[in-house]
Amino acid sequence: YLVRADLPGMKKEEVTISMQDGVLSISGDRKAEPVESTHQRHVVERYHGRFQRQIHIPVDVIVANASATMENGVLELKLPKDVQKSAPAKIAIA
Repeated sequence: YLVRADLPGMKKEEVTISMQDGVLSISGDRKAEPVESTHQRHVVERYHGRFQRQIHIPVDVIVANASATMENGVLELKLPKDVQKSAPAKIAIA
């Protein structure tokens, strides 16, 4: 599986990734930019504060082999599948 998240302006040190009970959580805290008193702003479209996104992940993910990279504000998670778990199971009729 591949998960991508746009996190413009964020550094990898400001982002936390965790997985528990089949839920992938991506969270962080975007700091407000300091406002210089010599400049007047008319419109500010740079949001700040805490954020969290949770995504339900199928049970066939091998969490120990997951990897994450972040480049140019894009977080990319690679979540490898366990081929044995994703294979259909046959149930015998008694």
